[in-house]
Amino acid sequence: MSTTPNPYRLDRHVVPNSYRIFLTPDLKTATFAGRVEIDVDVITPGPSFTLHAIELELGAVGPSMAGPKRPQDRLTLPQVAGNFRDAFKDAPTKKTTV
Repeated sequence: MSTTPNPYRLDRHVVPNSYRIFLTPDLKTATFAGRVEIDVDVITPGPSFTLHAIELELGAVGPSMAGPKRPQDRLTLPQVAGNFRDAFKDAPTKKTTV
């Protein structure tokens, strides 16, 4: 296995695990619009990674999290802190013994 980086592949620390592609073709102009959702596992944290695309306009890109049992319950990272606080707002604040 080569250890030389391939400019046409993702870094080894980023592994895609699913793709969802939504396309709307315009047959009159031979163009299309759409979006792609790519779920990746980041094996080793790093400052960045590169997705390769030619002649595509990226509208919005954002990190999100989801659990393996319910991937449809995806949260953007800014939502995670708020949901965590809401989930534990009624938790006891003092240590109790049972």
